[in-house]
Amino acid sequence: MSDATVKLEKIMAEAVLEMATADEASLRDIEVRLLGRKGEMNAVLAEMPKLSPAERAELGAAANRVKNGIAAAISERRKQLGSELMSGLAESEWIDITEPSIGAQKGHIHPSDAAIAEISALFSRIGFRRARYREAEADRYAFEMLNMPSNHPARDEEASRRRAGDDDVGCGDRLR
Repeated sequence: MSDATVKLEKIMAEAVLEMATADEASLRDIEVRLLGRKGEMNAVLAEMPKLSPAERAELGAAANRVKNGIAAAISERRKQLGSELMSGLAESEWIDITEPSIGAQKGHIHPSDAAIAEISALFSRIGFRRARYREAEADRYAFEMLNMPSNHPARDEEASRRRAGDDDVGCGDRLR
């Protein structure tokens, strides 16, 4: 067994000891330190060109075994940390689904009514007041007081919407 193989075995043993108590951040640091491009594994493998072909084969096999062992240990520790996290969440975010829920509220304000109320409040803050108005003006105010004759073309459409003598039409709200 060459010095490089002994170094690899030592790296593997130290890594397993470190990973036993590592959290996610330190696990990532261990992975980079050991398996990264400038890691300890590559520092040992840099000695390969100096070795004989038989020693290279032995070192290559040992390097693969150690690298796979470290990767498997890291993966196993991550799974263990994940399961610890999930068990902690299960205890801290526990919900009793058999507990009665808060009853649903019955009814709500229609969005159009809510918008009208909000706009009315806004205008009333700046000095306007809400007043009642007729939704359709009486014939007298819309035409007769404007000296529009009864046979005027503009009155044709208006006459088709009203019944004879129907001057009092419903009221609505208007801001004035």
